[in-house]
Amino acid sequence: MFKHTVKYTDFDGNERTEDLYFHLSPAEMTQFQYSVKGGMKNLLEKATQEQDGPTLMKFFVKMVEMAYGRKSNDGRRFEKSYEIYQDFAQTNAYNALFMQLVTDEGFAKKFVNAVFPDMEQYAAKPAAGPQLTAGV
Repeated sequence: MFKHTVKYTDFDGNERTEDLYFHLSPAEMTQFQYSVKGGMKNLLEKATQEQDGPTLMKFFVKMVEMAYGRKSNDGRRFEKSYEIYQDFAQTNAYNALFMQLVTDEGFAKKFVNAVFPDMEQYAAKPAAGPQLTAGV
């Protein structure tokens, strides 16, 4: 789990400080990694090298959407849903986080490495599927 504190001004002009939480389970990391041909990590590395802005934007939007959630009060659950994400995405806390991701390369690397660690450790390649043989 990655915790990040943001400071922002809400829509009433109030200065706020908020802790944001991000987490991907091994299953979610696997889904994210293999959601594109060649793997998401390879796509990110290539987009970074080529300074491919549209691909980088899509990557960060998808990663934040998949990883953002709320820790339950008892610490047993990390709650995520479309509604929880939409509630967050409509705030200036989201704007503060997103702008930091796209303007601060050091923070972007820290965020990606914390939320989406080494795939080799957490997500083995998906099975090729059952091997079918003729006449069986």
